[in-house]
Amino acid sequence: FNSYVKKWVKEYPYFGFEILKTQTMKIGNQPCYLVDLAHRKQNKQLRQFVVVKKEFAVVMTCADEISKFKDTAVQCSDLVNNFQWTK
Repeated sequence: FNSYVKKWVKEYPYFGFEILKTQTMKIGNQPCYLVDLAHRKQNKQLRQFVVVKKEFAVVMTCADEISKFKDTAVQCSDLVNNFQWTK
C-alpha cells in the first residue's frame, strides 16, 4: 500500500503540484494515506485521502482556492472521519 501510494505521489510535481505534506494514518482501522498539495499557478490547494480495504481503494479529494482552504480542510476532515465501508 505505502509503496504504491508513494510511487504515484512522486508524479504530482510533473502536473504542477507542490507536495505540502504526506502522512500515513488509519480510518476505521484501515490504512490511509493523506496527501496535501498545492497548485500555485491555478491557486488551488487539495487534500487527498487514499483508504484501502482488502482489494478495494477509495480516493477522496477536497479542493478549494488556497486562501479558502483552511475552512475547506475542516469540512474535508468531517467527511473523512465519517467515512464507513458498506461491506
